[in-house]
Amino acid sequence: MSWDEYIRAVVRIELGDGLVQIAPAPPGRADGTFPDVPHHVLYVVTAFNPGGLVSPEPANQQAHTALIRRLEADHVTYREASGGDPGWTRTETGFAVVGVDEAYAKALGRDFGQDAIFEWTPTELSVLACDGERRSSAGWVMTAV
Repeated sequence: MSWDEYIRAVVRIELGDGLVQIAPAPPGRADGTFPDVPHHVLYVVTAFNPGGLVSPEPANQQAHTALIRRLEADHVTYREASGGDPGWTRTETGFAVVGVDEAYAKALGRDFGQDAIFEWTPTELSVLACDGERRSSAGWVMTAV
């Protein structure tokens, strides 16, 4: 997946009252109600398709299960989440992790072979490189799915 594909991607997160989609918007726009979570940030991480290469479904499921075990071993609160292209034709299942810092979230992505993760705050939807400091930030729009 290229960086341009990451910054156009949307994320879907299971919140307490249902599934929502968060799409990038012009900077400064935040349209929707951000959930009440610690530190006012959610990180979306997947274990699917490490290195940006399409993996067979059994390998993706095995990696996904390993990610669940890691989150549980680390006592991290998580919610079902997915990321994909705006048409939702190419998607990757993962989790929105809650109550962790950026360093932990990037290390988690890196440990599962990911190039980038998503960071959602009350004011921005960002793509963060797992290695290095590259970041692309935008506003966001929330819709119910």
